[in-house]
Amino acid sequence: MQGPLAGNQQLVVAFDDWITESRTLDRSEGVSEWLLRYFRSHGPGTERDFAWWAGLPLTETRAALARVSDQLVELEFEGTRYWLSPETAALLDAGVPGQRTVLALPGFDEFLLGYADRSLVLPPEHAEKIVPGGNGVFKKTIVAGGGVIGTWAGPAGGRNPGVVPEPFDAVNGLRPAAQKSFELQAAKYRKYLGS
Repeated sequence: MQGPLAGNQQLVVAFDDWITESRTLDRSEGVSEWLLRYFRSHGPGTERDFAWWAGLPLTETRAALARVSDQLVELEFEGTRYWLSPETAALLDAGVPGQRTVLALPGFDEFLLGYADRSLVLPPEHAEKIVPGGNGVFKKTIVAGGGVIGTWAGPAGGRNPGVVPEPFDAVNGLRPAAQKSFELQAAKYRKYLGS
């Protein structure tokens, strides 16, 4: 397994040398742990989201959820049950965090990839704009207030440092505050690229 870096060289170490104490879990315990970690990192999500993401049968997912549900919070929204960590649920007490935040996310970000049903954050009429032709290649997304509001394109060649927003609302574009926030995100991206 990968070990520490020695300068810029990645070292490889034997598992038993690197992990001196580890737990042994049977399949049901392992699936329960996996499910718990999924909802702690991806919640709110549904049992179907986890089953789809993990490639496990829904019956096995439901059994695992029953074993760890006391460590999660359940929310119901529009007739669907969602699960999340108590820490994330506590953040919702004051409203949805980051309602004014604008993010420029990469194409394969778990914000969309981690869920079977993406309709809470991506209006279904715009899904084709994120995965044109349903080919499995996700475009980069602009997220504002917890929802996908468009895509963005980075430099195609290497010389042009332009980062271009492509909002779903082609008539009005991004609102001024969202545009300014996106420009800040684009500047961070250009800095990352070294341009």
